[in-house]
Amino acid sequence: MAVVIGVMALDSIKTPFDERKQILGGGATYTGLSAALFSPTKIISRVGTNFPKAFFETLALKNVDSTCVEVADGKTFEYECEYDEFLYERKSLRTDLNVLTDFEPRLTERHAGEKMIFLSPLD
Repeated sequence: MAVVIGVMALDSIKTPFDERKQILGGGATYTGLSAALFSPTKIISRVGTNFPKAFFETLALKNVDSTCVEVADGKTFEYECEYDEFLYERKSLRTDLNVLTDFEPRLTERHAGEKMIFLSPLD
């Protein structure tokens, strides 16, 4: 099994063509989804109470185990950005760590035998 440790986020992204708010984002999310194409995958992260249950369902449908994702009181990590007209340059507008401010991920004994552990950025 692949274990991915990192950020699960709510992203708001604006391009010249469209704008989406509070969509599923984060490095651990997309690393987990990619890894799940090749191996059973588990994510270790923390989200806030505002993280939509539908996003957990999406991960489960893609064979990503999110049972090690802690739901903490507070808001989920949020990121907001805007792309230029050519989608070449991105301007970060806002990064709010929220419940990740004091997050210290821990591997437990049940993860001891895992052969693949990926640590994605936590901020």
